[in-house]
Amino acid sequence: MRSERATPVRPVVLADLDGTLIHSRRRVPEPDGHLVVEVYEGRDVGFMTPEAWDLLAEVQQRGYLVPATARTIRQFSRIRFPQPPRVAVLAGGAIVWVDGEIDPVWDAAVQERLDATGASVAEVAAALGEMPTTEEPRIGDDRFAYVRVAPEADVTGFTAWCAERGWRVVHQDGRIYCHPEGLSKVSPLARVAELVGSEPAIALGDGLMDAELLSAVPVALTPAEGPLWMSGWRQGASVDGFGPASTTLLLAAVLDSISHHPSPLDPPPAGPTKEHH
Repeated sequence: MRSERATPVRPVVLADLDGTLIHSRRRVPEPDGHLVVEVYEGRDVGFMTPEAWDLLAEVQQRGYLVPATARTIRQFSRIRFPQPPRVAVLAGGAIVWVDGEIDPVWDAAVQERLDATGASVAEVAAALGEMPTTEEPRIGDDRFAYVRVAPEADVTGFTAWCAERGWRVVHQDGRIYCHPEGLSKVSPLARVAELVGSEPAIALGDGLMDAELLSAVPVALTPAEGPLWMSGWRQGASVDGFGPASTTLLLAAVLDSISHHPSPLDPPPAGPTKEHH
């Protein structure tokens, strides 16, 4: 049995991925000099500067990095990190990923929320398809629905339709994300704290979907030209710009915050884990 710890573990750092840590061709049209951190169907699609990569490696050494993303399991698995994260929040909060597997404790809670809605995720995806979109609606890991909508799309009626059936809608960066009411990136934080042995202390994010997450921690950081800060959100601090350069500034700010955190110890293993003999 593991003894109770009287001293703190390494500070837990929650980090959004797209637009915060990694950047697509839209933000990196000329990728020369950048590191490739994501490959999709043989194409280089995710980038980071070498300086940001080195800072991220230091964050993982001195803190406990927990990615928090809307990406599905398959999409998340494409990303390369200096060290593979042991715990991650995926699917916009619908999955807690632990040592390469879905955490069964959080999954049971999510299934209860899905069962309590007045429409299935397939019905939500079908309703999404009735709006002007630029792609077919998708269902992520059987737990949420999303689609990229056309610029002329009016999501007001769809949002009301979802609210009546227990679904929440976030319209961000041209996409609509639909989750069961009460389910967001912040929802599994208590479970994450149980798994890593400490409450999250720092969070990074750039989008509207990150607002609750950043508001839930003592230190919140976002790029000043990202959609969250530009929306008027002011419950944290910002760094200059939006793109690969801002990632470097965000990670430098994280390390500065970690330097003022109590002396770190290695965290307890994330659970459930397999015993090795």
